[in-house]
Amino acid sequence: MNSRFHGDGNEDPPLAPLGVDRWNGGRDMGLIEKNLAGLLAFDPATHGAIALVPASLPPGVILSSPTDPDGEAKRLVDGQDISSELVVVAGFALGHHALEIARRLPSGRPIVFVEASVGTFRAACETVDLTPLFRPGVRFFISDDPTAFARLIKSLFESTFADSISVIVHPPSLRAHPFHRTVYGEVSLAVNRRQVDVSTLVQHRDQLDENALKNLPAFIGAHGVAEFAGVFAGISAIVVAAGPSLSEAVPHLRGVVGRIPIIAVGKACPPLR
Repeated sequence: MNSRFHGDGNEDPPLAPLGVDRWNGGRDMGLIEKNLAGLLAFDPATHGAIALVPASLPPGVILSSPTDPDGEAKRLVDGQDISSELVVVAGFALGHHALEIARRLPSGRPIVFVEASVGTFRAACETVDLTPLFRPGVRFFISDDPTAFARLIKSLFESTFADSISVIVHPPSLRAHPFHRTVYGEVSLAVNRRQVDVSTLVQHRDQLDENALKNLPAFIGAHGVAEFAGVFAGISAIVVAAGPSLSEAVPHLRGVVGRIPIIAVGKACPPLR
C-alpha cells in the first residue's frame, strides 16, 4: 500500500493568486443556482450545509491566479501523481484545480475534496461551474472536524478496497486554514491502520479460517440480530471491547449484571462469563 503526499505548504502558486476584490466582482448568481441545484441532487448533505451560508474568503489569503486560474490549475496538477486508487485533495478553494483533477480521471475513480471553510466552498459555487464534479466517485468533505474526516476515510477504505492513496495539497488552502495540513496526518493514520489489519489477516489467516469453520454450526443455529431490534429501546447499555483495561472493569461490571444490558464481542466475552 502506498501513500504519497504532494506539496509541503511552503511553496507559492506559480502565478499571483486571485484576490478578494476580484472574487467579489466576479460572482455569478446564475452559477450559484445551477451549482446548488446540481449539488442538491448529487449530495443533499453538502447542499444543506452551504445553502444558507454566506460566501466568504479567508482574510489575507489569495486563492488562485487573477489572470489564468485554469492554467495555474493545470500546472499544479501536472506536478502531482494522481494514478492512485484513491485521491484526497486538501483544500478546495475556488475549485479550479478540483475540476482539472476530475477532468484527468475517469468517472467512478474515488476522489475526496476537502475544504475546511463552508464559506469558501460557497464562494466557489458562486464563481465556477462545479457541475462536472457531481459524478460517481466524488465525495465532498466541507468541514474542519478531524473525527468526522477519519470516519470518512475509514469507510472509503472499506468500500473501495484501495491499495494506494495520494494526498494532493492546494498550497494557498494550507495558509487559509490549519485543518488542511492535518488531512495528510489523518490519511496516514488510516493507511497505517489498514496495513496493520491486512498484516494481521495474512499472518493469522489459517487460524482465522479454522475458527470460522469451527464456529459455523453456532452461526447457523444462532438467533438473528433482528430479534433484538427495539428490545432495549430507551435503556442505557454498556458496550465492552477487548483491551488492557478490561480486567480492571470486570469487577465493576459484575455489580450491574441483571440491571443494565452488557454487550460484548470477540475476546471480551470470555472474561465476562
